[in-house]
Amino acid sequence: METFYPVIAGILWGVVIFYGLAERTLGRKLVQGEVVHHIDGVKDNNSPQNLWVYDRREHRRMHNEDAFKVLQYFFFRGKVGFKNGEYFIK
Repeated sequence: METFYPVIAGILWGVVIFYGLAERTLGRKLVQGEVVHHIDGVKDNNSPQNLWVYDRREHRRMHNEDAFKVLQYFFFRGKVGFKNGEYFIK
C-alpha cells in the first residue's frame, strides 16, 4: 500500500515523523485524503494522545473556523478536552 505524505511549506521531515507515529498508533498506513491533526495545536507535541486522523476537507474546514482558535485557548487552560474526534467543555 502506498503512503501519502503531504509536503507542508516544503518541510517533509517533521511531517513524516508525526504521520509515522499516527500510522503506528492506528496499526495501518494513512490513505490519500487523511491528515494528522495535533489536538493541542502544538506541532512538535507528537504524543500519540495528541494526534488525530481526519479527512483532509474536514480538517481544513475546522482550521478555517475562528472558533478553533478559541478552542485552543481554552484547551491549554484545561477548560476544553478532546475525545473521539470532538472537542468538549470539561
